[in-house]
Amino acid sequence: MQRLVHKRNGDAAHEFVLEAEPPRLASIPLEAVSALCALSALAVFWSQASLLSAPLAALCAAALASGAAWLAAVQYESVRVLRGVGVVLETRRRSGLLRRTFIDAERIRSVVINEGVTTTDIRHYLAFVPQNAGAMAVAFPNLLPRLDVLRPVYREVHALLGPADGGGAEPASSSGGPRRT
Repeated sequence: MQRLVHKRNGDAAHEFVLEAEPPRLASIPLEAVSALCALSALAVFWSQASLLSAPLAALCAAALASGAAWLAAVQYESVRVLRGVGVVLETRRRSGLLRRTFIDAERIRSVVINEGVTTTDIRHYLAFVPQNAGAMAVAFPNLLPRLDVLRPVYREVHALLGPADGGGAEPASSSGGPRRT
């Protein structure tokens, strides 16, 4: 189960952290996987019987693949909104790899909850639409939380990025352009 944490730093900065559920391998310490792989490699090296070496090599490869998958898994993703400055999108993997993307507030045209449709599923995602015709920046791109998790994040982000009166940006019309009144 994913868990959303909302952190506030005064009125000017809010952070929404979506923590991933630990991968199934998390219950097995990496030291155990490494030890199993080392023992398998030694057994393959010293084995005289070729019948035994192939299954042990396969076991070693599976242990290495499982360890690599565990390290590549997303630990958390976050959206940090700095009023009047911009938005920082962040992804941290279990290996410690950290990726941050900054979006200047002046370059954000609007914030939307959009639908992604596949042949088997419909997923909602929070996106920042740029002023120019560039690609949208997606928040929580790996974890893709449910709509009930995205709604409160959308409301807060929209309020923080909008004008000082909290009115927010004007929504786009059905034709895709800005609504004129």
